[in-house]
Amino acid sequence: GDAGRIWYRTLHSQLLHQGFARSQHDPCLYVKAYSDGTTIDIALYVDDMFITTDSAAGADRDLAALNAKFSMTCKADPTYFLGMNIAYGALGVVSLSSA
Repeated sequence: GDAGRIWYRTLHSQLLHQGFARSQHDPCLYVKAYSDGTTIDIALYVDDMFITTDSAAGADRDLAALNAKFSMTCKADPTYFLGMNIAYGALGVVSLSSA
């Protein structure tokens, strides 16, 4: 309903304010490139976020700013998201499989 739309608009505005760009291909994906060439990606689904990054320091700053505005809980290495099992292998390889 209206609460969900208001939450999304507020989050959208905050992400843009923090320098994220919404993907032209998927309106639920936001991307930010840091000056050192690393990136952070945030995928949204209702009130869940899936965040990937290759810059922990940058991600920590952006997540702290989001957490100051929204009440968030972060899981460092989730094992399940939106019906997908997530497994972590050597050298940062991530495998997805359906539940």
